[in-house]
Amino acid sequence: MARLLVIDPLDLRLETAEGEWSWSSRMCFERWLEGIEGIEYEIVNAETTELCRMASESDGVMLGGSERSAWEDTPFNDRLLDLIATCRKNEIPLLAICFGSQLLGRALGGHMAPHPDGIELGAPTIRITENGLQHFLF
Repeated sequence: MARLLVIDPLDLRLETAEGEWSWSSRMCFERWLEGIEGIEYEIVNAETTELCRMASESDGVMLGGSERSAWEDTPFNDRLLDLIATCRKNEIPLLAICFGSQLLGRALGGHMAPHPDGIELGAPTIRITENGLQHFLF
């Protein structure tokens, strides 16, 4: 059984008037992973102090999105950059989504900065070059 560590930097919850969860980022991960055979998963908040150790004991890591800024030098981002370094050093497969992919780019030497036109949300249009079209994903 493969062990997947899911790190949720967002940890967003919406509650009903009765105080029950109507939606959370964790619920989204659980719905997506539920029922996939051969995977045992653990979902943790990115504030967890043992992320690198937990990643080292996993077969794969998924790093989700967040409303935070990937270019800022903060203890929160430093902890996640250490996690990415641990995955890279130990050759642990890492799926980085949204904010997670921005941090991954930063960890690999990319430049992160605020967008001059403000926050971009949603699914923007992308252009794929002829070389890109040759990639197996497309």
